[in-house]
Amino acid sequence: MTTFTDWDIIRNLLLAGRWTVLLSLVAFTGGALVTLPLLLLRLTGGRQVKRLIRGYIELFQGTPLLMQLFLAFFGVALFGIDVSAWTAASVALTLYTSAFLLDIWFGSIRALPKGQWEASRCLGLSFGQTLYRVVAPQALRIAIAPTVGFAVQVIKGTALASIIGFVELTKAGTMLTNVTYQPFKVFALVALGLFHSVLSAVPATAAIWRTNSMPLITINQMQKYYGDNHVLKGVDLDIDMGEVSRSSAAAARVKAPLLRCINGLEGYQEGSIKLGGMTITNRDSQAREISRSIGMVFQNFNLFPHMTALENVMLAPRRVLKKSQAECRELAQRMLEKVGLGDRLDYYPANLSGGQQQRVAIARALAMSPKVLLCDEITSALDPELVGEVLKVLEQLAAEGMTLILVTHEMNFAREVGDRVVFMHQGRVWEQGDSKTLFASPQTSELNSLSPRCAVLTNVRNGRWISLSFRKLTRRSAC
Repeated sequence: MTTFTDWDIIRNLLLAGRWTVLLSLVAFTGGALVTLPLLLLRLTGGRQVKRLIRGYIELFQGTPLLMQLFLAFFGVALFGIDVSAWTAASVALTLYTSAFLLDIWFGSIRALPKGQWEASRCLGLSFGQTLYRVVAPQALRIAIAPTVGFAVQVIKGTALASIIGFVELTKAGTMLTNVTYQPFKVFALVALGLFHSVLSAVPATAAIWRTNSMPLITINQMQKYYGDNHVLKGVDLDIDMGEVSRSSAAAARVKAPLLRCINGLEGYQEGSIKLGGMTITNRDSQAREISRSIGMVFQNFNLFPHMTALENVMLAPRRVLKKSQAECRELAQRMLEKVGLGDRLDYYPANLSGGQQQRVAIARALAMSPKVLLCDEITSALDPELVGEVLKVLEQLAAEGMTLILVTHEMNFAREVGDRVVFMHQGRVWEQGDSKTLFASPQTSELNSLSPRCAVLTNVRNGRWISLSFRKLTRRSAC
């Protein structure tokens, strides 16, 4: 009887184990290479392309791997094509792997907040720069665990290749057990081989700014729809250089789309938006000009969590404006010192308070030297005691002559700093005027119904930041 200690037996088992590792690596590497272009197409392609890719995923995830191996080996033989068991197993496992990796990686990217993409676009980063610098590092953290888990599944899946005559590790173990009658020793060695395979398969971790009296921003008869919902209905608005304008509306669904259309994050159906003479039509083709002209600070900060405060501010000047590393570092330090965070350069967003994160977001926007800064309810996500930190920075910017368009619930701040208040209702501009007199003598019943409550809040606050209970009342009154 042949014994387990025969050298020929051990050599055959080790040879089969080597082929198992090699097949696993080929399948996983090939699957990853197939996945990358499909992933880019799924992110950027049209509706038909995305449907085809979804069909590809459903096909290979919805059919058993054993059937795919049969088709790859025996199916092609029906057309007179002779392929080896190695080739058939490699192709089948590669396609099978790519379908699952595509689902894992795309899901990891989709798991990131939409604001990460929007913040990158506002900074003028291209799609490739956003994907490489912002999205991929964060998505990798999400994808690494399911990817490694699937790599183990691929190694286990190579056992099915024995059905088409490919002698992999478990098949060799079964054959040797029938010869030696020592299954425990044989499969103990098989287990060691698979364990080594798993360890081997784990991956290593320009606007034309005028100097004459032309308004800085001109909005003419702008119409905006969300499906059948008519959000903006013929908005007309002019913003002058150095002006601090404050938008007030009965609902955020009116104010936020206005800012997003000005910044090119969303399109509009009719009308026009001009920035110093440049008409905003398509963010993708005008990204550089818009990012150099308009900065935006978001309600939820949208900082890049895998970067420090300094790196967040340095990113756009380095990658969009192509400044040197030293210039960008000096600029970022200066901007962070300007907002009072000179001692927080190496802090990650998770280690900063909400007010500090919002000030980093302001510094990041200012690093591009914009002509106008859009602020989308930048204090509404903050605790009352942190609101003062942010508003103090905005007061400083207003004093320096920065053109600001604010959507805010801080009425005292709007009265003291704003040059003009624009009251929007039902998708239209109903009133606009001097911030200190508009609420004192409203011309429409809609604004008149809101202004008394605003006056009460002003008296209650008496120049201090509004308390949590009154913040809720302010939101209901949309003041």
